[in-house]
This record gives sequence, structure tokens and C-alpha cells, in this order.
Amino acid sequence: AAAGAAYRAIASDYEPAPGTALGRFARDRLTDSVFQRAGNDLVVPTDGVHTVGGAGAFPIAQPVLFAAADAVDHSSFWDRPPAVAAFERWLTG
Repeated sequence: AAAGAAYRAIASDYEPAPGTALGRFARDRLTDSVFQRAGNDLVVPTDGVHTVGGAGAFPIAQPVLFAAADAVDHSSFWDRPPAVAAFERWLTG
């Protein structure tokens, strides 16, 4: 960790919402198997975003976390109010 740096994180544990297209359900199942059932956002493991044992800047304090029920994948943080609020807070604070 760089001296005086503040590290931030946004992560999710994606699960498809009811009514999601079948292909998306299949992708989630495949990705879950790749990550050995660990939480993930279809691209990276959830915990790896903010908790890495032995890494200098980790764990990241107060990450923004989306639960599986929120159905937020790696590419859909940008329009979610908690993420937008965090970006605004981090960039103007």
C-alpha cells in the first residue's frame, strides 16, 4: 500500500434474478463451477476484490458489497445507486 493512499472496492456475488434469460443462468452456473462455488460477479471472486491475505492494502475497509439477491454482475455496478453514491463520495471527498 502506498503511504497515505486510500483504497476502495466495489464487489458483488452475482446470482441471476428470477426471469433472467436461460443463457445467463447457464453462464452463472459455469462461472460458479470455475470459482469452485465461491461468490463471484461472473469475472472475479467477490472476496478477492476486498480481502486478500498478506497483501499490503488489504483488507479494504468499508467496501461497497452487493448481495446475490441484488443480481449485480461485474459490468452493472455503474447505474446502481449505492455504487454511484460511493463513486461520488470517493471522487469528491
